[in-house]
Amino acid sequence: MKFVNSTAICCILLISLVSCSNGFGNLTRKLKDQQTSPSIAVTSKDGMDYLGTVNKVYSAVPTGRFVTGQVIENFYGHTVKFEGNLVEYTSIKQEVLDYVENLKNNNALMHQHYEDIVYDSTKKYVEFSSYTDVKSGKILCFEVRVFFGNFLDTYNESFWYAKSVTFNSRFTKDIDNNIAVNFGEPIGNSEDEDLLDVDENTSESPSIPEKQEDKINYDYINAIGKVARIYSTHNVDVRFATGQELDYNGKKVRFQGNLVEYHSVNAKVLDIFTNIQPNALHHQGYSNFVFENSKIYIEVCYYEDVVTGKIVEYELRYTVNPIYEKIEKGEWQPDEWYAKSFSFTDLSELEE
Repeated sequence: MKFVNSTAICCILLISLVSCSNGFGNLTRKLKDQQTSPSIAVTSKDGMDYLGTVNKVYSAVPTGRFVTGQVIENFYGHTVKFEGNLVEYTSIKQEVLDYVENLKNNNALMHQHYEDIVYDSTKKYVEFSSYTDVKSGKILCFEVRVFFGNFLDTYNESFWYAKSVTFNSRFTKDIDNNIAVNFGEPIGNSEDEDLLDVDENTSESPSIPEKQEDKINYDYINAIGKVARIYSTHNVDVRFATGQELDYNGKKVRFQGNLVEYHSVNAKVLDIFTNIQPNALHHQGYSNFVFENSKIYIEVCYYEDVVTGKIVEYELRYTVNPIYEKIEKGEWQPDEWYAKSFSFTDLSELEE
């Protein structure tokens, strides 16, 4: 699977958690309601136009496991449809641009792959994404990923090459940081102000499912090497974790990931990673993890067809040491990849 010519972008689904992972509370202040008559739901085009003067819109190539049209379950308690476009702007509303540029660090990359991009240094580029509630048909939020400089070059050089902020559908709230923003007259309808807000005193909070089954594939894990310990995760309050069901090239698949500590790894597996440069992060977090310098760590993942039960793809993410020591010491930088990702469809590829 490739996004912008790099398997790294497969971890977009992890990286996207960084930009949309904070909780939602009530706004500390409300902007003046905009009265609209009749009430018309906001669209993705409305959102794109709100940001600035659109010059060109690129659509994504329909490959990979996270693409336009994909239905994501349990997105903050909602089932949503994801849509994304790379938008070339002649100009962007200065208030929005200043807000995004003032983020401390780059924190994202492209969700998906776009072809035939012609970069123009006089233009601004934004991956503009929307998350639409399948039940109500309303857009819950817009995600704005602003690229700085020639991202066609920089994506090969640093992992985080964009700054991402998620706003509500009226552009009156920064959802990531749970604060009100003021970019001038909002769009949309006042009743759609807080579609993702959660009032902890009501019974209408998004429901988080119980811990989902940890379906460890021992044959797969043991085919890689001599196992010392297997770590699991149940981060069901995010949109990409063990037990999560995804739309994968038209098939509904279940994601399974385990961080495996190995005493040793088969030579064939090590050979595979020899010519792969660090290009990924872990998909998810693992609790109670204890790093041992003498061990080898690989995130062992697979994608299982929900209907047939067959595995449609395997993925290994080999951890590059000494990343855990750097993280513990606070020396790891957000633009530093710490894993080598390799995807395949047949376990025989690991046979020596």
